[in-house]
Amino acid sequence: MNFSNIIEIKYIDWVIGSNTPIAPEQIESLTGLMEVGASNHVTPLDGRSPVLKKEIKGIGTVVIKQYLRGGMMQWLLKDRYFKTGPCRARAEFEILLKAAGYGINVPEPILYFQKGHLIYKCWLITKKIPNNGSIAQISLTAPDSIKTLMNKVTLQVQKMITKGIYHVDFHPGNVLAGRDGKIYLLDFDKAFITKMKKTTLARKYVNRWNRAVLKHKLPKIILKTSFFRSDDLINASTEP
Repeated sequence: MNFSNIIEIKYIDWVIGSNTPIAPEQIESLTGLMEVGASNHVTPLDGRSPVLKKEIKGIGTVVIKQYLRGGMMQWLLKDRYFKTGPCRARAEFEILLKAAGYGINVPEPILYFQKGHLIYKCWLITKKIPNNGSIAQISLTAPDSIKTLMNKVTLQVQKMITKGIYHVDFHPGNVLAGRDGKIYLLDFDKAFITKMKKTTLARKYVNRWNRAVLKHKLPKIILKTSFFRSDDLINASTEP
């Protein structure tokens, strides 16, 4: 993965960003793909943003996420945002690059798209992760394997804690068990780098995780008492 500066190009009323050069012949087909729209079928633990899986020549299978509003604003501006800083897709693209640079297992960001300027829509394209399901799904279908997987989840969270990454929507539906044996953390929308104490950040992660487990009636075997032990945090940056 290339961690160089982000390259942005303009095409009609689109802004397209990547950290690698974008082939001109891909631009028109990709912008058309954004407008097709994604499936509206999402489960409560999937998040509000639907995704579309597509094969892109030269890249492989990707996941396309369109950003949608929640709350009351979804009835007024379901998929549009006011420009007050970097678009949400670029912000998530950047935090994914940072997380990957810290050795955290995340989807590889490929491209982001913004359509419009003062009021805009946006999309994020990431490489699809071959997986066996989310921790939420596996806890229900293959509970015998969950203890080993939860140990790997803990190591990934500890890496986020050591680097001060606050994933604001961390829950069992946003953690995938990859077919390569690794755990991958998803959906870094609105995630940011914080200077809060590591113990405070760890407690927030535990509370957010456990709240989701109880709310969605997942097996209590995946409830966490802690993501934090000082000796673990010292070694977290070197763990797989």
